[in-house]
This record gives sequence, structure tokens and C-alpha cells, in this order.
Amino acid sequence: DYMVVHGRRDHAIRIPRPDLTRKIGTPNACQSCHPDRPAEWLEAAIDAQHGARQRPEHYGETLHAARAGQPGANARLVALIKDTRQPAIVRATAIESLAGPLPEAAFSDADPAVRSAAAASLGARPATERLAHLPALLADPIRAVRITAARGLADIPDAQLTADQIRLRQRGLTEFIAAQEAMADMPSAQINLAQLQLELGKPQAAATHYRRAIAQDPVSNAARLGLARQLVASRQLDAATRLLDEGIARSSQPGELH
Repeated sequence: DYMVVHGRRDHAIRIPRPDLTRKIGTPNACQSCHPDRPAEWLEAAIDAQHGARQRPEHYGETLHAARAGQPGANARLVALIKDTRQPAIVRATAIESLAGPLPEAAFSDADPAVRSAAAASLGARPATERLAHLPALLADPIRAVRITAARGLADIPDAQLTADQIRLRQRGLTEFIAAQEAMADMPSAQINLAQLQLELGKPQAAATHYRRAIAQDPVSNAARLGLARQLVASRQLDAATRLLDEGIARSSQPGELH
């Protein structure tokens, strides 16, 4: 399902894998015609038709192991990230799922989707780790990678960067702002701009963007929470309470507002 809105065909023609249905619950094409048959029956039918064989591990098994917190999942993810035979979107997803250090190869991968995912994965990590990898990506030929690297370095003091890195970071942040302003009628863009202003140490500018997001989407929990934190920080407790109460009354899922 695309954005949990509607189904989309990806036009891939994959070998049916009922064994993956049995192992991790993924769908398989065989059940389109045999919906009443269990995965084990489908496996046996394939073996009877084509001969029994050892089926190779699928990347879905590695991602499933990581999401289930299985022992050894991180090592399997690292191997998946390094496997350039796999689609870039698969390796980027493995990067997003990895809890430990990323392999160096991820930051110089030939595909920008992988480099961008690698840069994004460092966003919440310690400054030393970000400084070790992100400055090199500020000059990436792909804008999405430059933007992501610049965002990850937005709160780093100038004293910890070279003059050229400061210039490239500013270019990336300017590109990021332009991209968000191009879709400024979307609450998500306003929230992105608010978060950037907070990283730059500009809380008032952040509050302005949060208010715009709330005006565009009054049931946006993320915008209300962000603005409420700003109001609490400036000791406007009554205003923060009213903001949250109003959100609780409007939202169908107000849990985090409580």
C-alpha cells in the first residue's frame, strides 16, 4: 500500500516464495489462485513441479530479523548494505534498520539513495560521528544527499568546521529551505522548517512555522507538541495547556498530546 492510501503495482516479476510466507508472513503470487491453501502445500507443489532445492536467503528475512530484534540481525544488515547486487532501496532500508555503526562503504556508495540514507541515519548520533562522515557529503553531486548532510550538521558550531565546510553547509541548508518553501502549503514542510530553526538556535522562527502548520492542519499532533514545548520553554504554561487541550478535543488519536 502506498502511504496506506491505496495499493500500487511495482511491475516486478518475482519468483513466488511460499517459504517466505511461512517464515515471515509475506504474500506470494501462488495464493492469488490458491487462497485456500497453506504455504506448506504451495511449497510442496513447487517442489513436485520443479524439484526440491535450497532456496537462497531473501533480503526480507534479514529485515524481518532486524525488526523482530533477533540476535545477529545487525551483522546480517551490514552484509546486506555491502551487497551491491541488491536494489538500492533495499540497502537503504537496511541502513535505516541498523542500530550499530554503518559500514564505510555506505557513504561512498554509487547510488545516491544509499548515500542519502547513510547521511540521514547519522542525524541523531553524536557530533563526533556526524563530523566523521557528513562533511564529505556536503559536496555530493546529488542535492538530496547534500541537503541531508547539511541538516545533520546544522547544530554543529562553526569552530568545528573548516571555512569551506561552513560554506557548503550553508548551501545545503539554503537548498533544503528552498525545497520546503516550494511545498509550504503542506504542514510537514512547515514542521521541517521549524525543526531546522530549532537546530539553528532560533526558537521564535520555529514557533512561527509551528503555528503555520497548525493553521494548515489543526489536528497535527506533531506541530502542537513542538509549539507546546516552545511555549513551556518560555514559561507560557497556560498557553501551552490551551494548545494541547484544543488538540485533544480535535484529534482522533490524542494520546501523545496527553
